[in-house]
Amino acid sequence: MLAVRSLCEMVPLGLAVPLAVGGLTVTMATHAAVLSGRLPHTAVSGGRVTDPVEGRRVAAVSMCSLLPVAVLVARGAGIAGEVSRAERGLLGVLAVAGLASVPVQALGTTFERRYMAPTAAALAAGLGRLAIER
Repeated sequence: MLAVRSLCEMVPLGLAVPLAVGGLTVTMATHAAVLSGRLPHTAVSGGRVTDPVEGRRVAAVSMCSLLPVAVLVARGAGIAGEVSRAERGLLGVLAVAGLASVPVQALGTTFERRYMAPTAAALAAGLGRLAIER
């Protein structure tokens, strides 16, 4: 309960939506940049994907996997109808996963350290706050 109260104090509900939407937008834009070839595939995935075709495939799959998250954010924000308790639980699980990805990003490539670690932190904070009932 202390963590929930602290999150509510640190991240007002009005800030949760821009954090979550901003995090999703930067993540989607990053994957789109890899898909279009504007960002080298070696700049993401910790540089582990060496084949450019495989890098674009990973980017496309990642973009698709973020679409349901965007719907959950819209529902959590109250934009797309009333959010259920199960959806709030899922937002919480996604927030924990996002938070867990911050150190992974920090240990990755220079691009991931500079841009994606803060993006993951913002997304996790936004999702976590949206998971808490108003």
